[in-house]
Amino acid sequence: MIGYAASGWVGANTGVPAVCGPLANSVRDLRLLTRVVRDAKPWLFDPAVIPEVMERGTKSRRPIVGVIRKSGLTPHPPVRRAISEAVQKLTTAGFVVKEFTPPDFNEIRKVTKELFTLDGLSYPRGQLEKADEPVVPSVEAIGFWSIPRKTHEEAWALNARKLMIQKQMLDSWQTAGIDIALAPAGPHTAVRPGEWTNDMYTVAWNAVDVSVLPSHSWGELNQYRMTSIRLW
Repeated sequence: MIGYAASGWVGANTGVPAVCGPLANSVRDLRLLTRVVRDAKPWLFDPAVIPEVMERGTKSRRPIVGVIRKSGLTPHPPVRRAISEAVQKLTTAGFVVKEFTPPDFNEIRKVTKELFTLDGLSYPRGQLEKADEPVVPSVEAIGFWSIPRKTHEEAWALNARKLMIQKQMLDSWQTAGIDIALAPAGPHTAVRPGEWTNDMYTVAWNAVDVSVLPSHSWGELNQYRMTSIRLW
């Protein structure tokens, strides 16, 4: 059984599932959306939803924070300073902060780039051909456009590797005894449009299917608005 769903439903052969939002301006907005969605009891009609998980209540204590300063690629100094500042402010505010070492993000990306291109990007290629439009430079630069289609056997093997990564992350999380993780959202600051080529610090969380709350604000610490919060 995987997540109390039908065998294979939540990851065995799914690649990296697409995620649609939500995008919000505040934690209050996210709370409202979550309440509305859960009140609709989506587990009654969506087999991928685990019943009544969030309805079990919350813990009275503050979450224990695991901080990831680098993985796979060392972030530039401004990013490292931001993480250090967040750790200092969280500690001052009374949070327990621990160093956390996840599975190597570079190794995760080696798997996700192949899962993203299982079909050799046949759908976007077809849509661009219909519109007679060229591929944007950043898509070519990140390397996906040149990766060939996979066989069924290759897809099965890649999904098995993804499941192994998910188990490694879960084991590391439990061993560290943390509730959330604070991590960089990228290895560098903003780049020019079309020159972005590295998704290592975001795609890792897509691979392990962990919820993300990104922020650049240090205010409202009690509402957990941190640089980039990963919730297991």
